[in-house]
Amino acid sequence: MRVGEGLYSLSQHGAGAMEVALVTEGAQFKAPFFLLKDGAPKVKLSNGESIFYDDLKVNGTLDAGSLEADTATFDGDVDFNDTVSVAGVLSANGPIAVGHSLKFGTSLEDSCQISSESGSLLTRVANTSLLQNGAGASICESRGVDQSTVFFGGVSVPSLSVDGDDLNTLLNERERKFAARNGLSKALETDGSISLILDPSWELPSPFWCAGKIEGSTLIIRNSSGRVPFTMSRGGAAPAGRYRIDFAQPHPVGVHYTLPVNLETTIQEATLVITDTTASFFRVEIFLADGSYVNTNFHFVVLM
Repeated sequence: MRVGEGLYSLSQHGAGAMEVALVTEGAQFKAPFFLLKDGAPKVKLSNGESIFYDDLKVNGTLDAGSLEADTATFDGDVDFNDTVSVAGVLSANGPIAVGHSLKFGTSLEDSCQISSESGSLLTRVANTSLLQNGAGASICESRGVDQSTVFFGGVSVPSLSVDGDDLNTLLNERERKFAARNGLSKALETDGSISLILDPSWELPSPFWCAGKIEGSTLIIRNSSGRVPFTMSRGGAAPAGRYRIDFAQPHPVGVHYTLPVNLETTIQEATLVITDTTASFFRVEIFLADGSYVNTNFHFVVLM
């Protein structure tokens, strides 16, 4: 037997044997090197890696270029200066500081859960922060130098406050949707309230349903005003003094509308009477004291 550095031998003359022993302090061993217990490997030291087949407990500082474990539990602070990939469980009672990135799972489809029964989760980023689902779609995106702008794919909450006020309460106080009809417009008051005012740019509709001036001898319509036009004809085919005025559409109140009619003539004894009213037309007659019909100018107004 050739005894190298760290080994020594003692003769056992009585037993006819030799005892071989090892001085471990300051000894050097060439990899690969195994430590066995009851024939089972406990530690393997080889080129490039060290494998511990049982639990490993480090009371001091563990400084490793690469650490791979089925389950890693840390009782104190943990600092990672590069990428950390966790296929199993990573547990620490103190803070975990990762210099580059912390990854759970191997793809977007793998689930990831970060939870804390008591305490808080603080995430700090210098630029945009994204929270995405398994398909890569953004659920939450935080932007801005102060990270004050946040975008959500969808938000559902039982209650939401804005500057200390419940949002549902604020919405109940909002202006209900309504449309200002013709002639009206919305106006913003100095106290922030909304009021209705007359629209100065809008022309008010005529209060007259139909109005006009007739030349009795020729049936010429000298003027037509109001909302609805009209036509003129002789009543009963009489040569003079009997007239019928037809509306372009029926009057909405039926037959009981207000109908002032006035003569425009120098014939003092001429008399005008309204002989018939319907929703679609009315008739007038103009005659002298002896009952004979006479043609004169007249004008009328049919009110709404």
